[in-house]
Amino acid sequence: MVKLIVELDVLLGDKLLATLPMELTSATEEDLLAWRSEDFALLAEQFRELASRASLLRIERANSPLVRKVKGARDALEYSADGVSQAANSLIELIDRLMRERFERETVIEWIDANLPHDATLVYMDDKNQRRPTKRAEALCLVYGGGAVASLAPDVDGGATPSFIHDLLARAIVAARGDLQKLKHADGDLRDDREKLLVLLPAVEGALLLGLQLGLIADYTDTANEQALPETA
Repeated sequence: MVKLIVELDVLLGDKLLATLPMELTSATEEDLLAWRSEDFALLAEQFRELASRASLLRIERANSPLVRKVKGARDALEYSADGVSQAANSLIELIDRLMRERFERETVIEWIDANLPHDATLVYMDDKNQRRPTKRAEALCLVYGGGAVASLAPDVDGGATPSFIHDLLARAIVAARGDLQKLKHADGDLRDDREKLLVLLPAVEGALLLGLQLGLIADYTDTANEQALPETA
């Protein structure tokens, strides 16, 4: 993604900026920054740090006590002898509590019935023969903010399907949780497990940041639409 952004920047510089009347602006050549291919890794790391800080702020707005789970995961990795297991456990609890406290299971079931009733992978029957949402269903409800699923490509039964970005984020959250579950009980090479968790941590933060932001937009849009509806007699 960083490479794509850099290539786009170069293209705009060559094709667009060169045609603009730069003499009418206060910008000089010193204001222009040339990105090099060897800068990709550094830029990616800077973006990860920005996403991490933004994710903490967004999680704090959704549920401030859960911020301690992210900070606790980082501290465990750095200071604890059993840091991988502790950090994995903290991140799993972060994901589960964000989904559960944002939307209760009954609410998720109602959301599925209203928006994605034909997707059999979103619901399962528990030991008491009651319908329960899968983790992907809970993640989808989270990133949609409990709002309506609008689809330009209906499924085979004529119903809606999740958008690419919403489905991608939901699957990323669920996949990360599954990998964290494995690390929680891992007893293999400690250094290798720690490296895996260091990769998962920004992935979880990034997915939750975008997912919560999309959910916030859905909440705002639904509220605005409700307020715009005319009063009925």
